[in-house]
Amino acid sequence: MAQNNGFEDIGSINTPPRLVSGEDYDMWKNMMESFFCYQEYGMWRSIKDGPYVSMGASADFGNPSVPKEPSKYSDEDIKKMEVDFKASGAIQLCLPNEVFHNFR
Repeated sequence: MAQNNGFEDIGSINTPPRLVSGEDYDMWKNMMESFFCYQEYGMWRSIKDGPYVSMGASADFGNPSVPKEPSKYSDEDIKKMEVDFKASGAIQLCLPNEVFHNFR
């Protein structure tokens, strides 16, 4: 692949741009935002706002909601979590090897 600034590949509608060096991070970040918004806006919301946490009622009146047990996830909960995993996976695919291992 031809190198263009800090990018190995500019990306496309279906392929996010791969970051090669941190020198062009700001441009890469803008391109990633465009990629996520085009693919599925929920992916960009997941990046900006953090992952979805399915909450359920608590027996403790001082704590009205707590994260649900996985066995109690609804189909809607699972769909929202899948969007988070897609967003996280797309970012991981774009990172250089030396940065990839630090991503969570």
